[in-house]
Amino acid sequence: MKKDLITVIIPVYNHENYVQHTINSIIQQTYSNIELIVINDGSRDKSNEMIKDIADKCTERFTHFTHIDKKNEGIIKTLNVGINMAQGKYLYIIASDDIAETTALQILHEFLSQNADYGLAVGGNKLIDSDNTQCYWDKDQNIVYDKSEATYLTFDEYLRKKRPNIDFLSEQFGLYNNLIADNHIPNGYLLEKKWWMNLVDTLRAPQWKTFT
Repeated sequence: MKKDLITVIIPVYNHENYVQHTINSIIQQTYSNIELIVINDGSRDKSNEMIKDIADKCTERFTHFTHIDKKNEGIIKTLNVGINMAQGKYLYIIASDDIAETTALQILHEFLSQNADYGLAVGGNKLIDSDNTQCYWDKDQNIVYDKSEATYLTFDEYLRKKRPNIDFLSEQFGLYNNLIADNHIPNGYLLEKKWWMNLVDTLRAPQWKTFT
């Protein structure tokens, strides 16, 4: 039986040095049934050329591959383009300077497909520098390489400490009202597209109807 289709969306803006690393991390996923949508949001550097250079590999690897080159409109409109095109049951959005672990989609999909009452799953976030070397942050978010000098070992640890009002291991995590008040979800999340559409409908609704 073929596994669910996952749509990976990569919005790109001025990341010529990183975008191929991001795309390659999706190419190397252990999960097979993937649709990839890469959207260049009017980059002023050579990001679009870098995407074109890897397009043949993408066409060969993915169930569906789409590369869009458009004028600069910002992240929200760019993501909306990708989400509206997405054919997958699940969405995975990754920034064009991030890298996904090779088993990320497999692990996240396994959890969601076995837990129908969950709409979103996310893993931890390692920190990497511009050379893709693992690093850490001090209290001012400066890069350090010695753990003894680090305040934050991972990005999700940083979020936990900056948002003490949210218990990341409780049912508070990911609730609509918490998301509206404060985005606290780390990068690299997988969610059902229908969950996303429910969230959009909730945000569009009058506040008195959203929370009673």
